[in-house]
Amino acid sequence: MTNREKAEQYSATPFKRWSGKPVEQIEQFLNDCDTIRAEFQGCTFDLNQMFPMTLEQMREEVARLTKQSKRRAGVKALKAKYGHEIADKIVFKHSGRHIR
Repeated sequence: MTNREKAEQYSATPFKRWSGKPVEQIEQFLNDCDTIRAEFQGCTFDLNQMFPMTLEQMREEVARLTKQSKRRAGVKALKAKYGHEIADKIVFKHSGRHIR
């Protein structure tokens, strides 16, 4: 199914963000999503939640979410290795933040 066909289908779907929007706008958004997926290979975020965003805004948001995910992965690893209390001290020493 091409992006044009998807856009036509999405435009006709009721109760969604893109309901009633012009097919060209939805098609451009889907093309932008394909571009983002190609740039960020490991992108596991639902890009359809970013519907009204432009390509540049989508890049910034995916970069922000990826950075946040990597930061959490580091904290998870520290907690698994050293326990919550020591991991909190390490994170606080380097970033000035406490972990949950």
